Amino acid sequence: MVILGGGRTGFILAQYLETHRKYGPFVKLIERDKELCQELAERLHHVLVVNADGTRPDLFREENIQAADSFIAVTGQDQTNLLAGFLAKDLGVQRVVAELHREDYVPTAKRMRIDVTVIPRLIVASTVLRAIPKPNVKTLSLLKEGNLEVVEVVVSPGSSVSGKSLRQIGLPEEVVVGAIVRGDAVVVPRGDTVMCPGDHVLIFASPRAGPLLEFYFGVR
Repeated sequence: MVILGGGRTGFILAQYLETHRKYGPFVKLIERDKELCQELAERLHHVLVVNADGTRPDLFREENIQAADSFIAVTGQDQTNLLAGFLAKDLGVQRVVAELHREDYVPTAKRMRIDVTVIPRLIVASTVLRAIPKPNVKTLSLLKEGNLEVVEVVVSPGSSVSGKSLRQIGLPEEVVVGAIVRGDAVVVPRGDTVMCPGDHVLIFASPRAGPLLEFYFGVR
């Protein structure tokens, strides 16, 4: 198994595989930042850390990437993940996974024969939505189809929602409050949950709901 990218995601993945030792001795992690590689090598004792540019075609052959059963690109840069994923697939790697932050790159990834695309924002959104008591079925469906946007807004003291409960606010169907971050606490919203100034609100809304967000939350 080969991991491209030694950032937080790549490190956690490598650490997990190393801890479980099922893949540990056979995991290779490629990272272009030399200092980060040194840090990773000190913390990962059963993972081979390689300091190299993961978008170089010759590197893939030098490191025998084609022999890997899986290639996971998590550099934090969509274009790099797509290019590296394509190179790995072109060499015959059986399963290629690419982390993407832009949903509009998913069709491109499919054309490049990348097997799995992971969009962290949608994973978080989906998890939060499923934590809401009796989630709206239509909302979950829209999320799966990619027709929802995830927006974070901060409640200002002068907004129309400040000091009111969600039941009093009466948000329309196309605007769903998924979670409220209040200081160090995460509040799962219910009808009697009151919006307080300074709250960071995670909202799921249709792309056409911009005017509604501006009306309720003062979003500009």
